[in-house]
Amino acid sequence: MQKSSLPVGLKTLIRYYEKDGTLSLESPIQRRSGQWNNLKQSMLIHSMLSDYIIPHMYFRKEQKDGRNFLTVLDGKQRLTTCMSFINDEWTTHAKTPDAVLDGVHYDLALKKFSELEEDVKQAILAYRFTIYQLEDCTDGEIEETFARINSGVALSKIQSARPVLGMELAGFFNALGGSPFFQQSVNLTLTQLRREDDFLMLLTIAMLLEDLYYGDFQVKTNASAAECVRFAEVIRGDYSVEKREMMEGVVGYLDGAFGGSEKKFLRKTNIPIVGYVAALAKERGIAEQDYASAVTGFFTVDETEAYKEASGSGNVKMVNVKIRIAELLSYLISCFPDKFGSSDRELVERFNPAVKEESMETEEKSEGIEVLGEENETVSGSEPVEDMESLEESVPSSDDEPVEEELEGMESLEEENEIVSVSEPVEEDMEPLEEGSDAESMETAEEPEGIPSLDEDSAGYPEVQEEMDGER
Repeated sequence: MQKSSLPVGLKTLIRYYEKDGTLSLESPIQRRSGQWNNLKQSMLIHSMLSDYIIPHMYFRKEQKDGRNFLTVLDGKQRLTTCMSFINDEWTTHAKTPDAVLDGVHYDLALKKFSELEEDVKQAILAYRFTIYQLEDCTDGEIEETFARINSGVALSKIQSARPVLGMELAGFFNALGGSPFFQQSVNLTLTQLRREDDFLMLLTIAMLLEDLYYGDFQVKTNASAAECVRFAEVIRGDYSVEKREMMEGVVGYLDGAFGGSEKKFLRKTNIPIVGYVAALAKERGIAEQDYASAVTGFFTVDETEAYKEASGSGNVKMVNVKIRIAELLSYLISCFPDKFGSSDRELVERFNPAVKEESMETEEKSEGIEVLGEENETVSGSEPVEDMESLEESVPSSDDEPVEEELEGMESLEEENEIVSVSEPVEEDMEPLEEGSDAESMETAEEPEGIPSLDEDSAGYPEVQEEMDGER
C-alpha cells in the first residue's frame, strides 16, 4: 500500500465530484451523509474560517481507463456538509461564533451561504483540506485502515457492521438498502435514519432468514444490532448465491407489495417481521398486493394482543421476535388457508409458546371430559348406579328373612348411605354425603383437580420464558 498526502482546495474537490465524476463519496464501508446536527455543521464552517485544526481526509486512489479516480474513505461528513452549505441547503446555527478575517469580524449566525459577505464565501471555497491518498492497496488493507481511523469515533453498532461485512458484501447490502421499500416505504424517524436503522432492519431480515429458515446461523438470545455485527462476521466472504437471490427476491417482493409509499405501521419493530413473513408468502405464491392488503389489515384492524405485548419492552429478544412472526403468519394463514400446509401451522406453534400451550390445554380438557364420562356414570331415573350390586348384596333377600326384618335392614341402609330414591325429591337440607359414597365420587370426578374449568378463558397468554440458546 502506497501513501501520499497533499492539500486540495474545496473548490477543486467539488469540481472532481460534480463535473469530472472522478470523486466518489460512496465507499461501501463508509457511513451515510447527514450524520451531523446543525450546530456541528455550523462549527465546521467556523473552523474553516478561523484556522482551527480540521482532521485530515483519506481517499482511495485507483486507475481506471487511464484516469485517476478517488473514493472517500474518511471525510464524507465534512465534504457533504460543505457542499450542501454552498448549495444553500441549510442555515447556520444561531450560536455560531463570528469569523475574523484580516481583523474584520463577520457574523455567521443564521446565515445561508448566499447571504454571507463575498470575502467569506471566497475563503470557504479556497479552504484546503489535507488529503491522504492510498493506492495499490487491497480491500483488506482499506477495511483495516478504516477501522483504525474510526477506532475513537462514535459509530453506531450497525455502522460498524459495514467494514466487518467487507467491501464486496457491504456493497451488496447497500444496493438492497437503496430499494424503494427501504428508501420510501419504511416509517423511521430522522434520528433512526441518521443511525442507519433502515440498514439494521435489512440486515436483521437477512439474519432471521439465516437463523430460522436456513438454520446455518444461530441468534444467541437477541436480534439486536450487536448480534447483527456478529452475523456480519460469520457471513463475511461466505454468503451463498442462493441466499443472495433470496434476499434480492424478498426486497423486490416488498417493493412490489408496498409500492414505495410510506406506511405508518412499517416501524422499526415491525419491519423485520414483515420482511421475514414476506419470504414465506412469496414462497407460497401469494401475490404481492394480496400480501400488502393482509399485512395492512393486520396492523390497522386486527393486530393481536399477543403481538402488541411482544412489541413492548424487550422486543428484540428472540422469544418476542418469534411470537410476532407467529402472530402475523397465523393471520396470513387465516387469510389464505389454501396457500399454507400443516408445516406452516406447526411453525406457528413452534414460534409461539402461547399458541402451543393453548393447543395442549384444549387437548387436555378434551381428554379430561372423556375420562370423566368413562369413570363416572351419570345417575338418572333410567340408569342404575354402578355400585348398586354391592348395595343389593347387603340388603336381606325376601326369600331368607321376614318382611319386617327386610324393612328394618333397609332403614339402617338408608341411615348409613343416604340412598336417594329415584322417585322421591331430594330434600334441600340433606346432610353431606359420607366419604366413599358413590354419589360423592361422581361429584368429585366432575371437577378433577388440575384440569381448568370449562368456563375459563383458554386463550390467555401465559408469561413467556426466554428460550434456551440453540432451541429451535
